[in-house]
Amino acid sequence: MNKREMIVRTSEKLDVPQVMVEAIWDQCEKEIIETLASGEKVAISGFGTFTINQKDEKQRINYFTKERIIVPAKTEPKFKFSDVFKAQINRY
Repeated sequence: MNKREMIVRTSEKLDVPQVMVEAIWDQCEKEIIETLASGEKVAISGFGTFTINQKDEKQRINYFTKERIIVPAKTEPKFKFSDVFKAQINRY
């Protein structure tokens, strides 16, 4: 299922316009991104937790040229599903 299909299904099940469902989805997505960017975590009860993982700059070797390269530092988002969510999936 992709984003469009999820919006259509949700719209049909809740009997609300697709435009409204998409606007709500986009705003939720934006709030999660902004919260993570500010360094906070996002915990959605019964679903999971979004966190940020800081990766330091590191040196690696290009195995073909034997040249040292620097991999820049980066911030990676992480998601961990809640035990409640996992249990619901395993029931099916």
